[in-house]
Amino acid sequence: MAILVVACMGGYGFFHDVFVDEPVAIMGTGRNVTVTVTSSMDRMDIAGLMEENGLTKSKYIFYAQEKLFTGDTSPIIPGTYTFNTTMNAQDILYILTTPEQERTEEETEEIEIKEEGE
Repeated sequence: MAILVVACMGGYGFFHDVFVDEPVAIMGTGRNVTVTVTSSMDRMDIAGLMEENGLTKSKYIFYAQEKLFTGDTSPIIPGTYTFNTTMNAQDILYILTTPEQERTEEETEEIEIKEEGE
């Protein structure tokens, strides 16, 4: 019985983190992080890169969020990106999957405002 309770609590924590999509840092305490995504990286490699650089608590959470937010249909665009630890996974994934010329000015400003918390 105790094992079932612990398993349920762990499952709750994982799904909470996936669906709540909180950034790693709070406004005003974030830092900029530059990462390079290559065409040879699969989605789990990219999730691991985000975890290694402090942009997500767990590569498994980021991977699940990527599946949830993009449906695995939006290709991730290779390149060098600068993110802030106050950005949530949805903002990071938007940047990774949307060509710069297709981002609207309003969306870009909203993301930049989140980054200004440094």
